[in-house]
Order: sequence, then C-alpha cells, then structure tokens
Amino acid sequence: MVSLLRFGILATLVTSSGGVLADLKPVADDELSGVVAQAGLTVDYSGQTTLSQFKFENAGAYQVDGITMGGAGVTQAGFSEGYGVNFDDVRVTFDIDSDGVLDVVWQPGISDKIDWGFRADDVTLESSGAKKTALFTNLEAWGFLKEIRRRVNPPAADGSSQGVSTYSEFTIENLTAGASANTVGIEGGYVKGMEPAGFAVLDSTFRPLSAAQSGIGRDTVTLEVHNFAADIGMSNLSIGGVGLGAVTLDNVRVTDTAITLNH
Repeated sequence: MVSLLRFGILATLVTSSGGVLADLKPVADDELSGVVAQAGLTVDYSGQTTLSQFKFENAGAYQVDGITMGGAGVTQAGFSEGYGVNFDDVRVTFDIDSDGVLDVVWQPGISDKIDWGFRADDVTLESSGAKKTALFTNLEAWGFLKEIRRRVNPPAADGSSQGVSTYSEFTIENLTAGASANTVGIEGGYVKGMEPAGFAVLDSTFRPLSAAQSGIGRDTVTLEVHNFAADIGMSNLSIGGVGLGAVTLDNVRVTDTAITLNH
C-alpha cells in the first residue's frame, strides 16, 4: 500500500505537465538498483498563488479578499521589493511510512532560508445576523522561512481523526495594515525568534472533533498548540484610526494549550 501511495503522488506530479513525458528516459538496471527501497519523493518548487476570495463559514463567516501569496523579492540589503514574485528555492519532500503517516517537509534548496510574502485587500468578519465588520485592510506581510514540517496522521483505532500536525520555524520581518476609521491598523509589526537572528517556533495540531469528543455536543475543530516561542511587536497599533503607540511582547511562550471553536 505504501508503494502504491508513493506512486500515486509521483503520477500526479508527472501527468500535471504535458511536456514532462517527452523528457523521460529509460533507466538501466544498474542505475535502478541504486534507487530501489529508498523512501520519499523530493521535488523543487517555485511558484505563487492568487485567490480572489477565501471564506470560512459557520454560524458567521471569516472572509479574506484579494489574496497574493508567494515570495517577497528580498534584496541583498535585506529589503522586500514586493509580493508579486515567486516563492522559490524550495525543496519539498513527501514520505509515507509503514503506518500510513504522510510527512511533507518544506526546506530551502540551496540557501539557509526562504523569503515569503503575503498580501490581502480586506479581512472581514460576518455575524450570524449578516452584519459585517472590517478587521484589516491592505494587509501585507513578509518574512523568512527555515522549514515547515507537516504530518498528516491516519485515523485512530476507533476511527476518530488524529489531525494534521505542523512544526515551523519562521519570521515575520514586517507586517502592516492600513489605518482607517473602521479597522485595526498595524505599522512595523514583527514576529521573530528570541535569539538574535533566530526564528520563531510554532508546533501545533489542527484536529476535527466529533460531538462526543468536543464536550459541547456538536462537531467542531480544535487547535492544539504544543509549543510557541517568539518575540512579538509593532511600532504602532491603531484602532479606528486612533494610534495607540508601540507594542512589545518579549519572550512569549505558549505550551500545551487547546483552542476549540465553540459555535
């Protein structure tokens, strides 16, 4: 079964491009002997994504419009040139073990970190009564990524979900959001490691819960934060267009914490 799953991933990647098959060449027996029984599949990635809208609906709704995700175009001087470039120099490894656990690892290809960029036109919240509240406008962020490890766990023996676990080392070098009379404004926001030139760490699991597991009598989801460690701050926070000044939170640590959506 493991070999079939790996083959399925490889087949999907190969057939996604019409020109790939023309470049395939037979592998000699002596060459093939060097790859038999090796685990995993590694691919190099470069690309960006745009979405007109992301919306999560439940009792109310969380909506993000005008999304661009990719690289940040960081110069040698360490500044971001923009958010319309590729997220590149990325090496992605897929591996499925004998228990059916899928591990996906994102790491730099040849450098020691990857620059990333994100922008969104608007972020809004909508209540169950269809009342909308603007949260952010012209939201932009960029930073560096050292690695992301994502583990998709198979169901437990009783059939319940064990969720998706994610470990990441990253920074947010600059986070901004436009200040207006109806939104939260941010200038010079950052999330960084506690050590100089270090990376923030987030180790978490996102897991759906059945009505029997949730304790609230209905299906829901939970975010389990196993470990979060970072320095967080911004040069100015504004609410409703009124500046409140700088915010600094040093040595922030969160461990063994579960956040459950209660709707």
